[in-house]
Amino acid sequence: MRYSLVIENISSIFTAESSKPVLTGGDLVIAADDSGKICFLGTKSDLLKTDSSFRENAVSVVDAGGRTVYPGLVDSHTHLV
Repeated sequence: MRYSLVIENISSIFTAESSKPVLTGGDLVIAADDSGKICFLGTKSDLLKTDSSFRENAVSVVDAGGRTVYPGLVDSHTHLV
């Protein structure tokens, strides 16, 4: 599979899943396909099981440096009433 973006070395990921809103455990990965949709979210070891050459198939690979990632738009501004 070809990926437009792979973000690796993530310590935690905030998701939109009500049953599991935060993934933790370190060494997490997010991969987006050519249309920009997230096609993988999980551990690097799980991604390697299905795609051992994911880095070579990615247009861009970003190292998150062990930081937390929010995969989506977070609009955190307010307006005066």
